[in-house]
Amino acid sequence: AYAASMTADLERLALVARRTSDAVVITDAQRRITWVNEAFTHITGYSLADVQGQVPGQVLQFEGTDADEVVRLRAALDSGEGFRGELLNRGKSGHVYWISLAIQPLRAADGSLTGFMAVEVDITER
Repeated sequence: AYAASMTADLERLALVARRTSDAVVITDAQRRITWVNEAFTHITGYSLADVQGQVPGQVLQFEGTDADEVVRLRAALDSGEGFRGELLNRGKSGHVYWISLAIQPLRAADGSLTGFMAVEVDITER
């Protein structure tokens, strides 16, 4: 029964991640992208195949991205902590957009860092 309940939970989570209009990015502990949802592709223009194995900032940040905010983000992740902030990014087509970003560390049962999950909301209209 436990396994069936876990499977149902995972299926529900997968559904949310696929259907939300917020971009979801999952990385490994070295911050290399392992998965993105369709909303990420819609917002950025990049598919999972385009970005898998790359560090999000190297793909999306550009000279217009606030350097101080990037330093703050890197410091938080270096410490294995979460991060909240806003960044100006550039998509595949060269379009520029603002995101509100929330990153959470992902940990194994023993507490070791296994990666990060970022949820990004496009706030360009705001």
